[in-house]
Amino acid sequence: FLNLNRKSGLNGLKGIPMIRNYIIRPFLALDIQEISDYLLEHSLTHREDRSNKSNDYGRNKWRNILLPEIEKEFRGFGKSVQGSMHILSQENDLLSEFIQEKSEQIISKKGNDLSVDLQTITSYPQADVFLYRILDKYGFNYDQCQQMIHSTTSSGAVFHSKTYVVLIDRGSLILQTQNEPNSTKVEVSGP
Repeated sequence: FLNLNRKSGLNGLKGIPMIRNYIIRPFLALDIQEISDYLLEHSLTHREDRSNKSNDYGRNKWRNILLPEIEKEFRGFGKSVQGSMHILSQENDLLSEFIQEKSEQIISKKGNDLSVDLQTITSYPQADVFLYRILDKYGFNYDQCQQMIHSTTSSGAVFHSKTYVVLIDRGSLILQTQNEPNSTKVEVSGP
């Protein structure tokens, strides 16, 4: 729900993966009651991070206040959301595969720069989503990608992330590493 509010798309809506690289989260599929029942049944003790009780954090407001109220109104809501998140994860994997395939056709490497053929990318439905899926890993957000798609006819448009810069040049989008700002002092005399 936090990612839904952040406009994160499928990548955010699929939730935290149960397995990612060497990190395994075996309890994601269980709710707090199932874990508590197991601990009680087997006389096990546990340690809970005290920040989990504080509703100063958005994640805890959802966990401690909002979701229990939704669950009261819609029994089984949590399990249904988990099922939906599993489907979204699979759809995201499939979409990522297609995007990777198509990206290889429209992206070329020139030295350290990447060049994206904007004319081809704009021929796809939802071109801004396609571009976002390509540029997200370079720190560009969805709104910037929408602006890039609408800037395809204006050579010279420039967009920045923290570490990269995108230049629009004659139907191409050129992705470069952003140079460190120059701290050289320059004196200008005269009026």
